[in-house]
Amino acid sequence: MYAPTEDRTEETKEQFYDNLQYLLDKTPERDIKMIFGDVNAQLGKERLYNEVTGQHTLHEETNRNCELLCEFAYANSMVFMSTNFQHKRIHKIT
Repeated sequence: MYAPTEDRTEETKEQFYDNLQYLLDKTPERDIKMIFGDVNAQLGKERLYNEVTGQHTLHEETNRNCELLCEFAYANSMVFMSTNFQHKRIHKIT
């Protein structure tokens, strides 16, 4: 997937996550669900999101795109695997 960038309208972002939710809802419950892509989100270090983001994020503050992504992850019992494990700072960017 390729999520809308931060400069897009809230309506565009919400429509993206509505479409993603629709596709996820169509997926059989027994299937393993993994989502890959560029979500244009900056994951911050706020404790509020640790349940889905883990503790090893790169940025200090979460941007609006990540707030939407975190809400989606919470609603679907998903986590971000890339920030659940310690990596060298240079490897956190990609």
